[in-house]
Amino acid sequence: MKCSMYGSFRNVTTGMGTSAFSKTLTPWHYGDTMYDPWRTLILLKAWALWRARYHGWVAARECRVREADMQSKSLIAQLRSAHGGVAVMPLLGSDKASRLLETWVPLEVTAAKSA
Repeated sequence: MKCSMYGSFRNVTTGMGTSAFSKTLTPWHYGDTMYDPWRTLILLKAWALWRARYHGWVAARECRVREADMQSKSLIAQLRSAHGGVAVMPLLGSDKASRLLETWVPLEVTAAKSA
């Protein structure tokens, strides 16, 4: 599965830079099947949030901050929902997925684990 940023965001001065514009993950690596890749979708959402925050792109505009906050809250809710309330380690039932989440969205991981 692949997540890609729009090409129009490729701009050194006002965009997101010129690198790291897509991420590909294999569902099988995180305990998913091709028919229900819910863990992989959460991971791709986490990567997209990390990438948008990379080098301050989100912080440059208030509308981006609002959208990132909404996506952050949605991600926290998904992580909690996967555990029926408060998230526990390993997140998503996979050590590999937990490490990626802690790398890309450490604040959301902390928030998901607290009540």
